[in-house]
Amino acid sequence: MVGRVGVHDDMDARAEAVFGQLRDRVPELARRMIARAREVIPEVADLDPEQQSRMERSLREVLDQICNHLTGADMRVDHLFLAGWQRAEAGFPFAAIVSVVLETTRMFREAAAALIPDDDRVLREMLSDRMFSAVNVGTRTLLEGYQQAAVERAQRDTQRLSTLIEALLAGRGRDPDVQGTVAESLGLPLRGRFCVAVARQDKPFEAVGVGIQRRPNDSARIVRRLTADEQVAIVSLADSDCRLVQQFCNDHPDARIGLSIEYADIGETAEALRQARRALASLAGTTRRAGVYGDDPLAIVLLAAPREATELITRRLGAVRALAVQDRDMLLETIRAWFDAAGSTPQAANRLHCHRNTVRYRLQRVQELTGVSFDDPVSTAELRVALRACELFPDRPETR
Repeated sequence: MVGRVGVHDDMDARAEAVFGQLRDRVPELARRMIARAREVIPEVADLDPEQQSRMERSLREVLDQICNHLTGADMRVDHLFLAGWQRAEAGFPFAAIVSVVLETTRMFREAAAALIPDDDRVLREMLSDRMFSAVNVGTRTLLEGYQQAAVERAQRDTQRLSTLIEALLAGRGRDPDVQGTVAESLGLPLRGRFCVAVARQDKPFEAVGVGIQRRPNDSARIVRRLTADEQVAIVSLADSDCRLVQQFCNDHPDARIGLSIEYADIGETAEALRQARRALASLAGTTRRAGVYGDDPLAIVLLAAPREATELITRRLGAVRALAVQDRDMLLETIRAWFDAAGSTPQAANRLHCHRNTVRYRLQRVQELTGVSFDDPVSTAELRVALRACELFPDRPETR
């Protein structure tokens, strides 16, 4: 054991004698390395002088630590975590950092190898081993700092993006922001062709968060706010192109989707969101998967006056809805089929797969329960409106 310690001490002494010479050359090596990096790595060349000076200072500190490690000391790497964090905060690509590490490592290794006598294989092997461990530990620490800053930066960007989208949906698209208006910060024009889409489905959505999507080589883009309950998209249309709207629909095959009418001023986004939600709500009682605001004017009117719609349900269909579930659903289905058949009893019977006399009997029962005469256009129209309201507000009033 004593012999091995003695050999180890001798190797460290030889390493100190050879590699200790590098310490005095660290400033010069760092300058040469940064100059070389500017030549071969475009991202370094694009840095302003202050950032290049900061990178050079950081590099000198790293080289000092590697010199210590080559002479047998432990390598301190806490400054590398900070260096990685700073590069990420500055938006420096990690691929460029790797290129810097590879280029500077090559140059330092060449400078160190030039000091070793040609016949000293042991010292050359030690150089390889210690350089490998230094680069391995250093790069890992650099990456950890970079990743930590990247995560924090992404969280800040997501929070800011979420705040901007919420402001836009609230109708504050023209409010001033740090770099212009809310809309401009999201890459949207103040005037153009826009629409809002809202999607909902029975099960929660898996995708949540916020984001901006843009088709390559196209000014059209879609700004999304994604939650488990509702997916909202603000679509900026290019010319007459509606493919992004169709793509949003295709992205949610199990959902029902409401669309606003097109609008020209980004400040009208809050109203467009209200329209899209009303269009979505108006799909109740239908088999349609998507609808545009205004497709069902009656539903839009009823949705705008829920209290009055509820009162109409109670007045015209309250007695029917108070029946046992089976009888209630049978009579409501018969009324619906009769209206869908434009008041034709035979056609309603075909739709219901029953005899026309059965339809007449059921309609007679409806008349007795509601006091509506199907020969009276006014009361019949009220019944039709009440039926649509019943589809839109199935839980108002309470049913058994």
